[in-house]
Amino acid sequence: MACLYHGAPEPLYSWPHLLLNGEGVGPINNLCVHSHCPGQFQDQQTIAGDLATLIRQQLREWFGSQVEDWQPMRAYHIRFAQPVQVPPFPNLLSRQEHVHDGVFVCGDFCATKTIDGALFFGRRAAKDIRKWLEA
Repeated sequence: MACLYHGAPEPLYSWPHLLLNGEGVGPINNLCVHSHCPGQFQDQQTIAGDLATLIRQQLREWFGSQVEDWQPMRAYHIRFAQPVQVPPFPNLLSRQEHVHDGVFVCGDFCATKTIDGALFFGRRAAKDIRKWLEA
């Protein structure tokens, strides 16, 4: 897994969103804009592998010729970016978040090791905490 940063004269977009590759094609998994400083904008791509040429091609397909003005800034190779996940995955509805009075469990380790898994269990734990506090 690698994370690449580019500097750009103009932002890709002005709203705070994470763009996900829903096509499943190309090395880029996701992309986001990190800063909105006048004259210098950063985008980050999380990719699988070290494929600079394919990355530039995919960015060009997504955003057009403006990517030719982007300057590579940094690249980080991240070993063990995610833990090994071997099916079958845990049943999301069978996990108990409320361990005992005032102690709740949540996080990506409760489900698939993803942002979605962490958010899913974070929401479930928040609901359980609210119920516990109101009881």
